[in-house]
Amino acid sequence: MKNSISKLKWIFTQSKSALFPLLIIVILGGITSITSVYRALASKTLIDSATYSQNNLIAKWTIILISLLLIEITFKGISSVLSTFCTNKISNKLQEKIFKHITYSEWLEESNYHSVNLLTRLTNDVDTITNVIVSVFPGIISLLTILIFSFITLLSLDPIIAIVAIVFCPALIVFTKLLTKKLKKYYIDIQDEEVKYRSFIQESINNTLIVKSFTLENSNINKLKNIQATKSGLAMKRSFLTTFVNLLIQLGVYGGNIFVMCFGAFKIAIGSSSFGTLTALLQLFSNIQGPFAALSQCIPQIISAIGATERLMEIEALTCEDTSKSKLKDISNNLSIAGKNINFSYKEDLPILKNINFNINPSEIVALVGPSGEGKTTLIRLILSLIHPTSGNAYISNSSINEDIIPDHRNLISYVPQGNTLFSGTIEENLKIGNKDASMEDIIDACKIACAYDFIDSLDDKFNTLIGEKGLGISEGQAQRLAIARSLLKKSPILILDEATSSLDGDTELRVLEGIKSLKHKPTCIIITHRPSALQICNRIFKLQRGYLKEIECPISEVAAGYR
Repeated sequence: MKNSISKLKWIFTQSKSALFPLLIIVILGGITSITSVYRALASKTLIDSATYSQNNLIAKWTIILISLLLIEITFKGISSVLSTFCTNKISNKLQEKIFKHITYSEWLEESNYHSVNLLTRLTNDVDTITNVIVSVFPGIISLLTILIFSFITLLSLDPIIAIVAIVFCPALIVFTKLLTKKLKKYYIDIQDEEVKYRSFIQESINNTLIVKSFTLENSNINKLKNIQATKSGLAMKRSFLTTFVNLLIQLGVYGGNIFVMCFGAFKIAIGSSSFGTLTALLQLFSNIQGPFAALSQCIPQIISAIGATERLMEIEALTCEDTSKSKLKDISNNLSIAGKNINFSYKEDLPILKNINFNINPSEIVALVGPSGEGKTTLIRLILSLIHPTSGNAYISNSSINEDIIPDHRNLISYVPQGNTLFSGTIEENLKIGNKDASMEDIIDACKIACAYDFIDSLDDKFNTLIGEKGLGISEGQAQRLAIARSLLKKSPILILDEATSSLDGDTELRVLEGIKSLKHKPTCIIITHRPSALQICNRIFKLQRGYLKEIECPISEVAAGYR
């Protein structure tokens, strides 16, 4: 119970961005609730006036009744517009908050979540919580208002029916609440299956080439059917439960109406009541039953929102990077990089890096070589502060990356990772990720150094050519050259290439590397490579093997020859 209250408090705090319009919605809902009660009395007086041929009162109460209906319609229309505004405001603010937390969270913790898992939380869970804030909570206040005023009015007209309504309806709510305890679990289970479903679809589409080359079409279709069957099973269980609850509510509503109808008819038969009173009793009884029924239906939505809140609070619990002011003072183009006694492991007792020590001088180009899977990319992640050493530290110009420099030190680094890292959009938009203020002259110069200008110039739309997700529409080599050009546009004092020329032919690779070597701002450069041509432009070579790093002392030409 205490845990659920803390979740509800968290949900309430998300309403701050639209508190005033939400308050107006609540007030309009309260007024509408009161007018609906008064409308029942107006209907009673109108019918009684017609029964006793009081023509002067018929016109009066007809006008009053129409006015009340117009007020309700108008206020409901205003509430609908305000609800749309609040939904967008709260949803956008909450999505921004969670997205910002994901963006600034520690890379290693965030990487434990599948991208579709995070996307589902940003969309489905946010929508669930927003609906409760904008629709359910104001609705509950309106329902309580109409319930209280209807009960007071009903009590004045017929105490017996009022007592029946106030005893019978809560009993029904308590019973249905017991049946909805499983709804929270169903919600979380369904969201988890939705993540599996979307992840499978996304990965299958992204890896169509692998699926076809391994003839996995039938296997994937069967896997899809199994996931869909599990999803459908959970959905049907939830549907059966909610349908059963709703049936009980409907039975209660119909049973109550029949009771009021029979009781009112009996009183009319014995002359102790009127047709107008019976009409009012039916409306007021419905005004009590309706809120109780609606409140019972709110319970599953609130339970789902609590489940969604748990999932979003889990994301908020991720450790965020320190964004305090950087202590790094030297941001010139002459930056050194060093590592002292660095140890690192992703899992305990499985060390990846062991007592690593190195020093890279300003404007020096060094190669980092070694067998695959030995920790070369891990070392780069340490320099980028994506991960942190178990012990020891890395430094940029004598400033500790972990102690003195915040993640903003990445502004000093241009990084070209492995694989295709392009976004959908135009070529120019992709290139300007490195420098949004880059001039066309700068863009062309960077593309020429990266050997990308010729193929761009041959395209019909040049730099305005649209490319798809992961560079769809261009080759791997072309995508890699664009990624290199993007990093060059940043003109950072440190340049890191992680197998960035692996998809290029030998001649193109050599031209790109020579272009990097001749850059005017002379960046300190680290190149992870398995290619001998890349070694020839390097000042020194470090080899990482079995967790240990050592500098290769023999001449560069001999090391390069050993790779042939």
